[in-house]
Amino acid sequence: LGISPVSYLVDVRLKHAASLIYHSHSSNMTVHELCEASGFGDDRYFMKRFKEKYGMTVKEYKNDCEKQNAAFFKTIHDE
Repeated sequence: LGISPVSYLVDVRLKHAASLIYHSHSSNMTVHELCEASGFGDDRYFMKRFKEKYGMTVKEYKNDCEKQNAAFFKTIHDE
């Protein structure tokens, strides 16, 4: 794989957090709740790693997902 087991696990957990935000109403979850739900024990470490992976903060990611979802549902509604 070329990555350490710890790096792989962190990546899986970050993808899970991103999925929680994007695919559900988890955008209302706090950073701490997302952190816990994704298996991280430290909010600061979670936020740092999230920004490293996605190039934006959790809040920015939530806002981006909300905009994408709103645009999608507007498209469906307009059809």
